Amino acid sequence: MTTQSPLSEFEELRVGSSAQLPCTPQASDSGIGLPPDGGWALTAEEGFNLLLLPPMLLEDQISELTHQLQDLQAQLAIQGQSPAPAPSPAPAPTRKLPKVATPTPFSGSQDDLDRFKAECGLYMSMHHAEFPDEHSQVLFILSYMKGGAARPWATQHINTLLAPGAPSIAFDDFAQELDSMFADPNCQATARQKLTSLRQPSTHAFRRASTASIQCL
Repeated sequence: MTTQSPLSEFEELRVGSSAQLPCTPQASDSGIGLPPDGGWALTAEEGFNLLLLPPMLLEDQISELTHQLQDLQAQLAIQGQSPAPAPSPAPAPTRKLPKVATPTPFSGSQDDLDRFKAECGLYMSMHHAEFPDEHSQVLFILSYMKGGAARPWATQHINTLLAPGAPSIAFDDFAQELDSMFADPNCQATARQKLTSLRQPSTHAFRRASTASIQCL
């Protein structure tokens, strides 16, 4: 069995087949440098040199594709990076309100009514956010009416205000009911009576009676 050289194999392939490999154009019968079928032809020497070219190693192809993939990933990472969010502004310092004591419970005494109303008004003024409407203000005052004649009166009003479908009450109307129930109807006469009944008044009792007289004037 004889072994042919690569050059002989290429010559046989070129002569015996109509398929031609693309390369430099050859002279043709038409005189324009192209074969009649419009293809390209290789010389024997060019075909031999083409067969002798070493194919690209598989490792080299994998390495090249890996580098291309890494480059694409780096570009996508740069495009996907969003700018850092701007820092949120620092919250405004919370204003601290002075501490105000809750009202002293009212038992129905006429002498304590003005004090009770003043303490309730002060607390609601300093904590106005806790009382969105007059209804909540009235219920707050009623909740501190404990003991004596004030307790049953307040309980009756609370049950009425909390009943389903009960109408709301205006704060001014409630204040008038409170005064008509527990205020002294004859404040001036009561103050004079207290002053004259003090035969040996102590300093504390005298100041208390004087204060009641001034309030009634």
